[in-house]
Amino acid sequence: LKAESAQLKIESAQLKIESAQLKARVDQADAESAQLKAESSQLKASLCGKFPDLPVCSNLKKQLT
Repeated sequence: LKAESAQLKIESAQLKIESAQLKARVDQADAESAQLKAESSQLKASLCGKFPDLPVCSNLKKQLT
């Protein structure tokens, strides 16, 4: 039982490490997604400033009002 308990503790520690690594990857992906959304909004605003009749601009106008 002691050996099994020790093995389970090791496995639990490994799972905690893997979980922390996965959380870090998810957090990084969330940050990258937020950055891409911000860049997309900036690009849309720039395009709509020059080409207000684009279909994407009607959606942007609705969001701004």
